[in-house]
Amino acid sequence: MNVVTIVGRVGRGPDVSVGESGVKVARFSVATDRYSNKERITDWHKVVAFRNDAEAAEKHLSKGTRVAVRGAIAYRTYKDANGAEQKTTEILADRVEVLFDGKREEVPQTAQTAQPQRTEKPQPTTEQVQDDSDLMPF
Repeated sequence: MNVVTIVGRVGRGPDVSVGESGVKVARFSVATDRYSNKERITDWHKVVAFRNDAEAAEKHLSKGTRVAVRGAIAYRTYKDANGAEQKTTEILADRVEVLFDGKREEVPQTAQTAQPQRTEKPQPTTEQVQDDSDLMPF
């Protein structure tokens, strides 16, 4: 399973473009902190968001914005301006949430990743639940 979630601050505001297929793409960086031997180490992550997520990133993200990103790690190669082959690692975002002062404001999801909202309360069930606690190994 290739799933990654990071929480950090935007380092560089989104660079938004439209790809050859007409899909809007936003590229931005996110800084996260980790600790090794009580020393803080900052890691920088390249994030790529598409379609509605790209539009929302363009509208809501700027340098220093706290953000949570969920997606998949992708590796790719490309040719730089000098024609040399370069390798890069990116997070292909499928969910981006802007974090404001302890409150979360979710960036609208694409239709492909949106979860249906439940409109009815679940009805109580009359089924008996079997107690399997004696089967637990701990």
